[in-house]
Amino acid sequence: MIACVRIPYFAVALEQLRAVALRHAPILLIRYDKRGGRVIALSPQAEALGVSLGMSVTRARALCPPGAFITSEADRYTGTLDRLLGILWTYTNRVEIDEAAFPHTLIAYLDLGRLHEDAARELLEGVIEALRSKLHLNASVGMADGKFLARLAALQAEHGKIMFVPRETEAAFAAPFPVDVLPLNKEMARKLNLLAIRRIGEFAALPRAAVIGQFGRVGKAIYLLAQGLDGSPITPRRMPPSEAVLRQFDPPIEERTRLDIAIHLLADDLAERLEKRGSALHRLRVTLTFERGEMRSEELFLLEPVATARGIAESINRLIERMPTTSGITSIEVCLAHLVSAAPRQLELFRDQPARTALIDLAHILTERYGGHCYQAELRDRGAILLERRFALKRIDAS
Repeated sequence: MIACVRIPYFAVALEQLRAVALRHAPILLIRYDKRGGRVIALSPQAEALGVSLGMSVTRARALCPPGAFITSEADRYTGTLDRLLGILWTYTNRVEIDEAAFPHTLIAYLDLGRLHEDAARELLEGVIEALRSKLHLNASVGMADGKFLARLAALQAEHGKIMFVPRETEAAFAAPFPVDVLPLNKEMARKLNLLAIRRIGEFAALPRAAVIGQFGRVGKAIYLLAQGLDGSPITPRRMPPSEAVLRQFDPPIEERTRLDIAIHLLADDLAERLEKRGSALHRLRVTLTFERGEMRSEELFLLEPVATARGIAESINRLIERMPTTSGITSIEVCLAHLVSAAPRQLELFRDQPARTALIDLAHILTERYGGHCYQAELRDRGAILLERRFALKRIDAS
């Protein structure tokens, strides 16, 4: 199941939130480069006067004299995008942003795995409400088996509403849409216009062999989209890399009881941070500093994500056991990395995730730890509970 979250006129909405006087005025956001100024986002009022994306400032001024021409501030738009991603990541860690549409329109694709329609609706209603309450932005949402149909559903949905396209109705749903919503290149758009093909249904009704003969491989891929067949995967954004906390002790810690208290306080703090961002950790690093200035550090990689204070405390204790203490501890630093979304697992988004997706996620973790090489597992300690102690990986030459 793929969901498309769509916020039209995204950059303009941010400018209107900043300046109430602009709410009913034609707004044009301009980006300047060596070739001059170009329109990168605009309001519906400016659109109605004939202004379009990519138009030069000179032509836009001629078409829209009363318009408010604002120099775009990329930091503001990307800053709000980061906050929006933080919200979406509390529901799924697989979020893709359509860079071509940004900042004029915000289009985000969410991979919901095999979540049932009712559960997906409940989750997406939470997304809509969170965007409205935290960012004051209204979104429409589409759901379908593929990205293209989900996007069409989001185009059709009203603000604040969700539209679902059942699998058996995908081709019929896409048929009435104008053909230019397909990712056509200029030549293909010109030829379809000459053939008087205006709707997706008309294009889908063409013989497949004729489409491939006329437009080649690109035409075949677009023809499949018109049929409602879209197997393109989500390309997720990377989440912020880490959370870290440092505690210093004066006098230094020498008693185990005091160390246990410090560890549990650290774990509570980190668990609260993870809860706020809806994340769980796959990698944890602990660094101890001793009275004599000596520093020791150990890392632990977890195949199953951890988000609770208890799980974090247990992981910290495992690492400290690897670092024998010879003097008092003056500071502890704990860093959590490879953070993933925790909320979808609670909502059973990934319990039945495709084996290919699970394998890719595991490959990312192993590659980050060991690098892009081939290894052979060798038994090191048969009685060890932890796999990392039971086996050692020996690098081998794959050639």
